[in-house]
Amino acid sequence: MHPDYLVIGGTEKAGTTSLYLYLNAHPQVAGSARKETDYFRGPPPLSLQDYELQFPEAMAGQTRMEASPGYLAESAVAAPAIAAVVPWAMVLFILRDPIDRLLSGFDFYKSRMQIPESMSFDDYIDLCLNFEQGAIDQAVTRLKLWHLRVPDSGRYALRLRDFTGHFPPEQIKLTTLDSLQRDPVTYMRDVCIWGGLDPGFYDDFSFVRANVTF
Repeated sequence: MHPDYLVIGGTEKAGTTSLYLYLNAHPQVAGSARKETDYFRGPPPLSLQDYELQFPEAMAGQTRMEASPGYLAESAVAAPAIAAVVPWAMVLFILRDPIDRLLSGFDFYKSRMQIPESMSFDDYIDLCLNFEQGAIDQAVTRLKLWHLRVPDSGRYALRLRDFTGHFPPEQIKLTTLDSLQRDPVTYMRDVCIWGGLDPGFYDDFSFVRANVTF
């Protein structure tokens, strides 16, 4: 039997948008109205009733699915919140080489004008590390807190410990962007078998990458 809830934690610029679209196409899955609900990053009180409002199109028997990369970056808050509301949820992480992810994130934020055009990658990393060490204040950096925490978000082992402390091993799955890009059919079939979904749906599926940074 497939689960009631499938939460994709993932990380930024690691294929969460593509994975959300691929799973949302599956007839046994109902994706959230917005890909990133970020529900479990919000302040309490959190409830199952309010969380279900994120899936207005869900029908009886379907697995509700969302993809919020912020859950891994803010694991200390998100992991216990998810466990409190939907402790039976299946939690899937799709990770990317942390340096590749960092470079892609930098380019992405620049393309959105969230990092000054004149700022080099080296200067950006220096700001982030100095901020982490308490050497400078956020106001000096001219960056938002989320952008300053990008390097720390790539320390996957530290973030995943929060989830392994709240969920049993069978409810957590670690995957990589490389695996998805190399062989999407095998990747999606593997995810379906783990999540109790029909893997045959992806045998003839047309895979198109989404949210690619240029």
